[in-house]
Amino acid sequence: MYNRFLIVLSATLLWLFAAVLPAQAVETRVNSFSMTCDGTNKTVSFLATNLGASVNRFVVAASIAISAPRGGLSHLRLQVAGDPKKTLLLMGFNQVSASTNSIGAYLTPTNASGNVSFQLAGACRGGGALQGFTNIVFN
Repeated sequence: MYNRFLIVLSATLLWLFAAVLPAQAVETRVNSFSMTCDGTNKTVSFLATNLGASVNRFVVAASIAISAPRGGLSHLRLQVAGDPKKTLLLMGFNQVSASTNSIGAYLTPTNASGNVSFQLAGACRGGGALQGFTNIVFN
């Protein structure tokens, strides 16, 4: 009888504890980009917005899709702006898409406006402009 009481009490406390934990919802931010294709290295910066002011967010996944490849991609790197140690994704010669899941190791602080700055660095050839989209997933 005493053991059943402890089991019921433990299960009830565990359920109550789990019920009051805050939910950590996953949020995504999609950004479009354009890069001039003249064979030289270019950098494109953009913001992931409305992520909560002055908090730390984990980047858990990232993807890039090129919708207008023009003459072809030479290379492309997606990273947290100003920090090459926080490279999220790399693309190579003539790739048109790439993705990764469960990065998890990149803790990125937001600024006072709730934004995180990212950058794409790379090159393409063939003239015109390479166009595409990035999708970054936060937890």
